[in-house]
Amino acid sequence: MNNLYLIKKDDYLIDSKSIDDLRKKYSSYTYIKIDYEEDKIKDILYHLDVYDLLNPNKFILVRGVISSSLLESKDFLKYIDNPNPDHILILEVDRLSKKYKGFKTLEKKNDYEVIDDALGSYKMDYKTRSELLKCSDNNLILALKSLENIKAYKNKAGIITLDD
Repeated sequence: MNNLYLIKKDDYLIDSKSIDDLRKKYSSYTYIKIDYEEDKIKDILYHLDVYDLLNPNKFILVRGVISSSLLESKDFLKYIDNPNPDHILILEVDRLSKKYKGFKTLEKKNDYEVIDDALGSYKMDYKTRSELLKCSDNNLILALKSLENIKAYKNKAGIITLDD
């Protein structure tokens, strides 16, 4: 099981959907969110190494990782050579490096794929999606909020058109 994941820092908003999907898949795991700037590498390794009797599975998200300092840690490199199979580790890194061997990079989705995921049981053609993004000044977050408002207005699953 591949339980090591990477996210490039500037892709975080788009990849938050991927993280949410992973969290749903591993919903029984204990969720731990760590801010790398505040916590030391030893604190992160502590969470990775400590066994919890009540819930041995952990889903650990480390935000704001500075690759150069993390990859200098012999203890961390030792961990990624032999990760705990009961834990999911996601690192939000400033840059990708080949030294993150064994990590799977969460793929950045384009705006249209993100909108398609947000549609759920609704349908929308390409022209309507393009107009939604255009009206939101190509800001994906605003487009998704507008889409939620349109879905609430529509009330029932169906086809969302330009008129909506």
